Amino acid sequence: MTWKEIYQTSKRGFARTWQASPTLLMWLSATMLVSAFIPAGLAVISGLVVNDVKNLLDSGDPRLTTVLPWLVLAAVLIMMAGLCQVVKRYATDRLGDELNFGMSREVLEHASVLDLAFFEIKENYDILSRAVQYPGRGYLQFVTALLGGVSSIVQFASLLGVMLYIQPGVSLALAIVTVPFLFFRWRMSKLRFELHREKTTSRRQSRYYSSLAIEKNTIPTLKLFGLGPLILDRYQGVMRELIDVQRSLYRKLALGRTAMAIIYALAFGVAAGWVTASTLGGSIAVGSLVTFIAASIRFRSTSTGMVNNITDLMQRTLFVRDLHEFLAIIPEIDNGKGLEPNELTGEIELRGATFRYPGTERAVIENLDLRIRPGETIAVVGPNGAGKTTLVKLIARLYDLTDGSITIDGIDVRELSLSWLHDRMSYLGQQPIRFEATIEENIAFGDWRRLLGQREDVAAIAEQAGLESILRAAPDGLQTLLGRRFGNHDLSGGQWQRLALARAFARDSPITILDEPTSNLDAKTEYEVFERFHQISKGRTIILVSHRFSTVRMVDRIVVMNEGQVVEEGSHTELLARNGVYAGLYAAHRARIDPHSVSHTA
Repeated sequence: MTWKEIYQTSKRGFARTWQASPTLLMWLSATMLVSAFIPAGLAVISGLVVNDVKNLLDSGDPRLTTVLPWLVLAAVLIMMAGLCQVVKRYATDRLGDELNFGMSREVLEHASVLDLAFFEIKENYDILSRAVQYPGRGYLQFVTALLGGVSSIVQFASLLGVMLYIQPGVSLALAIVTVPFLFFRWRMSKLRFELHREKTTSRRQSRYYSSLAIEKNTIPTLKLFGLGPLILDRYQGVMRELIDVQRSLYRKLALGRTAMAIIYALAFGVAAGWVTASTLGGSIAVGSLVTFIAASIRFRSTSTGMVNNITDLMQRTLFVRDLHEFLAIIPEIDNGKGLEPNELTGEIELRGATFRYPGTERAVIENLDLRIRPGETIAVVGPNGAGKTTLVKLIARLYDLTDGSITIDGIDVRELSLSWLHDRMSYLGQQPIRFEATIEENIAFGDWRRLLGQREDVAAIAEQAGLESILRAAPDGLQTLLGRRFGNHDLSGGQWQRLALARAFARDSPITILDEPTSNLDAKTEYEVFERFHQISKGRTIILVSHRFSTVRMVDRIVVMNEGQVVEEGSHTELLARNGVYAGLYAAHRARIDPHSVSHTA
């Protein structure tokens, strides 16, 4: 950390805070600057009052009117100090809200454009975790630390100026005492930041274990397997590790602060004695003694506050740097402009497609060739780990190929506008998202720009998707709020999956990708649901990943994958006749249903 970095971070910090609210920032700056001069002013007024009172007593004419202006001015300064605190608190609270809103939105927007590959790397979760923890509050703490540092320096300088005017030598000695403490606190701040970064993973683990204990979906497993005490032990173990690391830091800080308090007390005693002796010797007025004592007492807390503010500023600079580190990450897949053809027929072709996940050497997809005709419905099947899900994510350009090419309507997907491409695709993943929203919204999210607020259109989609039984059981029909976080009505796993399927087909897209869309449905319901969707999706190119052979048999063509390659293609009957990978999978499937069945017949 250098002063140049602090300066650059300060410019960014002020620019963002100014953008949030120029008025609030100006009020905050003004009040902190004004309040910085008040202690020195009160110390000077105290001395002037004492001198005037002494002179009035000596003259035998003690009139209150002589010192009344000073008392009024002191009262005004005290009132200003109180008002400055009120305005400072108000401006800080308001700026905190504005910055937290703006910065949180910026962080979430940036996260939304990052590549899916970014979230495959463990270390990136540490960067993300540091960035999303109240980014607005972190920025506000940096700005207030900066303003507080400037304010404390002004207060330090004004008090020191008053003391130097009265007794230069001992005043300078008191100022020098604070220098070692400044370096000590800076070293402690760097250590705290390094520990914060080093233990990011441990803090994420603690949040993970605590979430396991309160998540609805995990509680049955924890109860039935008796895992509660184990999860609690692991949570406590991680937290104890974090506490032990912090304890050593707190001990060092306490010892340093104790040493500073003792050293300054001794220096103050010597300085006060020196000035008192000078007053008794007649070289310094009694009022000046009072001013010096008042200023030097406040000087102790001011110097400590200045050191704290400066070191806090340095530490906050390091934390803000984490936020900038995250925001500076550039997606490898360009989300910017690209080709936007007038029409998309849905013809897809992969040539020599090879893909490796970031940080790995093994190819998940290797030298794969595949062509999907416009409007064709294909099923992708194969053993676990064959690369089926990776294949459809590559077609959706959630990843970019390591080698080879993917074209849609003859155009390389890397030349197409990513947002344009995604607007023409519909997708349902292996774990359908359960939006805690109304049934209507859950369906409309499939094409929200067109469908949100269009109840009749959504109702028609629900009817086409065969959701009548779900709607009959819902107390408020389409307006029923789903989930237990905000509502009182929930669905079964299969019902959520049917709702997610309706959402996928709500978008009138040329290409639809379904990755294990019926895993929670029984065979009869699965057949009925897919037959219905097969009818309403005529003309779309549909890619279905499934292990369910009753569904697979309904498609135009079956593509069999194994070890990252396409090893077989054809209809259900043709593939059984080849007695290859597909036939083996089907035989295993039949054996699970009927252990006495060894036939490969349809």
